[in-house]
Amino acid sequence: MWTRVSSSRRQGTPDDDRPPRPAVLSVMARLAPERPSQAESSQAAARAAAIPTTHDTGGYLMKPTLLAALLLTGLAATVQAQEPPVAATAEEQLEMLESPDPKLARNKKHVFDFWRIVYEGGHIERAPEFMAESYIQHNPNLASGRKPFMELFGKVRQKRPVAPVMKMPVIHIMAERDLVMVSHVRKVRDRANPDHVYHITWFDVFRIDEDGLIAEHWDPSEMWVDGAPPGAEFFSEWDK
Repeated sequence: MWTRVSSSRRQGTPDDDRPPRPAVLSVMARLAPERPSQAESSQAAARAAAIPTTHDTGGYLMKPTLLAALLLTGLAATVQAQEPPVAATAEEQLEMLESPDPKLARNKKHVFDFWRIVYEGGHIERAPEFMAESYIQHNPNLASGRKPFMELFGKVRQKRPVAPVMKMPVIHIMAERDLVMVSHVRKVRDRANPDHVYHITWFDVFRIDEDGLIAEHWDPSEMWVDGAPPGAEFFSEWDK
C-alpha cells in the first residue's frame, strides 16, 4: 500500500565430457524435420541432456551447460507467456468480502473500510476506528505507530468523498486466521528504459488484533532512493 519487488550442486562425473550417445543423436535427428513446438523442443533437449545415474534410482544427472540452457529456454517461454494482472470489478470486490466464517468476513470488511475511508478517502481523523495505537509498520520507509501514520497521511492526503469500493485496482481480498491480504495491480515505468511501462502485482497484508483493529502491516516495498521507489516509477491513476 505504501509505496519494494542456492541450490546444491551435484559433482560432475567423467561422463560429463563424453559425446552424446548415438541413440540420443538418432532421437534428435528424427525430431528435427518435424519442427516441433518450443515446449516439445525443451522436452527433447532435456532427454538429450540426461545421463543415467550410476545408482538404480530411476533419476538422471543433467550436464551443467545443458541444464543452464534449458533453464534459460524455460524462462524465455515464461516471459513470452506472461499476462498482466487483471483487476476485479466493483461487484467482485463486494463478493470477496463474503465468508462462511463471520470473523473472517468481519476482518475483510474492516480492512476494506479502512482502505476506502482512511487511506483513499483521506479521513485521517477516523484512523483510531481502524488502527491500534501500537500499530507495527514493516514498510522500511515508514514509522510504526498510529500517530506517525496520522501525521504523515494527514499532510499528503486530501479529504474526498468515500467511494463504495476500493479505487485501487484490486485483484483479490483474502483472509486467514487474524490476517487479511489485499493484492492489487500496479502500473510501473522502468526508470532505466522510460518507454517500458508494465504491470505488477502488489500486496498488503494486515494483522487484526483481539480488539478488531489493524495492528500490523506488511508489503514488499524496498527502501526508497531520493523519495522514490528504486528501479521503477509507480503510477497512481486511481488516486484522483
